[in-house]
Amino acid sequence: FRLGPMLLLHHIGCLAGLMFAFVVCPAGWPYFSAGAVAFEFGSALLNLYCLYPHSRYVLWAYASSMTCSNAAAGLCCAAMVLSQPSAAIGAKAFSATLTGTFILLRQKTCNDY
Repeated sequence: FRLGPMLLLHHIGCLAGLMFAFVVCPAGWPYFSAGAVAFEFGSALLNLYCLYPHSRYVLWAYASSMTCSNAAAGLCCAAMVLSQPSAAIGAKAFSATLTGTFILLRQKTCNDY
């Protein structure tokens, strides 16, 4: 089993975000965890859509859940950043940039379906 380049970058980004949240911004860990769960909810519906690609109902559920999960993850990131007023601006920018990149790429993939 080989990972494509985008999936490899995805996993590198996930590990970077995980380590960053745990080491650099531990007070924001609950928000990071909630955002990761939100992302996974949208991914679960993508998997369901892959099983039933001809179902309009599953496509609708996938598209709406992906959009909602992306929005929820974005709100969790904002809460994480705002909950730590003493964190360095670079740390906040890294968190927002990584999360924003995931949101944009996930939503683009969803819209392509």
